[in-house]
Amino acid sequence: MIYALKEVCAEDGVEAFKKYSGKFVVRLPEEMHSKASLTAATRGLSLNTFVQRAVKRELEQA
Repeated sequence: MIYALKEVCAEDGVEAFKKYSGKFVVRLPEEMHSKASLTAATRGLSLNTFVQRAVKRELEQA
């Protein structure tokens, strides 16, 4: 399916996939933000690394 998308886009002269900067804003409930920050700190991680690992785990299960 992805190959077909790439092929059609190439024929039309458009890019098949958007380029991403690697940055985005995530809105969390205050309590979840607090728990995530505290858990990350307890594990010696930044909040960013903690969230990266959580997203990676979810994507691996997809």
